[in-house]
Order: sequence, then structure tokens, then C-alpha cells
Amino acid sequence: MSKRKENKNSINKAVRESLARLLESGGSFVQTDVIRGAVRENGKRIGANTLYSKNATTGEYVHADLLREIDEAISLKATKLGKKTKRAKLSDAVVEMARLKKENKKLIDQVVSQQDRIRVYETREGSEGHALMRQEDELYVFAKLVDKLTEGCIVDAGRLCTRYEEKHSDTDRHKDSYDVILRLLRQLKDSRLVGLDSTKIPLHVVESLKP
Repeated sequence: MSKRKENKNSINKAVRESLARLLESGGSFVQTDVIRGAVRENGKRIGANTLYSKNATTGEYVHADLLREIDEAISLKATKLGKKTKRAKLSDAVVEMARLKKENKKLIDQVVSQQDRIRVYETREGSEGHALMRQEDELYVFAKLVDKLTEGCIVDAGRLCTRYEEKHSDTDRHKDSYDVILRLLRQLKDSRLVGLDSTKIPLHVVESLKP
């Protein structure tokens, strides 16, 4: 038997023995628990770097079959304990993402509607100038919310924000619009528009909106 084959067999044996002990323990566990308990016959531990090592040529995991075996055991254990598996959680996340996209589309429709209204105001003069500025500010608020809540996925919203910020940077209008955005964020914190696993807006989104 080659040294490489012997080493691989030693790793497989240590990991499977650790996995067997965790399955018998009765509680739930994750991959790190399996790795933590994997010890060779000579007493040396199987580290994460070893288990997750990749083929330098193909880029594939060297111990892909072993990792798959661990994941299947974890899923089986979670199912027996009545907990959601990774696949079930992913399925829920996909459904939630579809719902969020639908909600985001509503926001985008509002942005488009506001943009159309601005085009109408642009053809008018005099006393309607103030109304035009108000509509432009409202469009920016909606576009900024869409841009940040979708993390830049809506290109048109990002472009609208960039044009407004280049035009009104360091002005009272820009500052007042930010105040409106932050107020809306507070109202959205407990809404159903944001968060797959939480009803709270991610901190990095809130921080990125601060002027």
C-alpha cells in the first residue's frame, strides 16, 4: 500500500470513528465537532486544513466523499431531532428571497412612477420649480432605499443615487433627504421587507446610509 493511500485511510478511519461517537451521543453536531474528535491511532489530530485540503490541479476537495458523508450524517441526525437541515433552510431562504424580490419590485415601481412625474414637472416653469425639487428629493429617497436594501442589485437605482449625490452633495437638500431615509429605516426595522433570518435591518446597511 502506498504511503498516500495509507495516509488517506488513516484520515478516513479517524473521521468516521469521531462521526460514529457523535451519532451515538444523541445530540446534534456540526462538521467542526467531527473534526475536533478525529484522532489518528498515533494520537495526532486531523485538523481542518487536512480535511478541507484541495487538489492543486483540479481545485476539488481531496476528501470530498468524506465531507459528503459527514454532511449526510449531520442532516440525518437533525431530521431525527426535528431540526431543519441545510437543504430545508436553503429552501426556506429561496422562498423568502422570492418574496423579498416581489416587495422590492413594488419599491422600484414607485421609483419609476416618481421619475415619470419628474419628467412632467420638468416641462413646467415658475411656481412649479419647488414641486420639481421635492419630487427629485423623493425619488432619491426611494432609490437610495432600494439600492441599499438590495445591496446594489438594482443598477438603475444606483445610477439615480449617484446623479443626485453629484448634483446636491453637501447641500441642505442632501442632508434633509438622509434624515428622511434614516427615519424610514427605523420604520422598516420591524417590517417584513428585510432580513431572511431576522426582522432587523443589517447594521452595515444602516451604517452605510449615514452621511
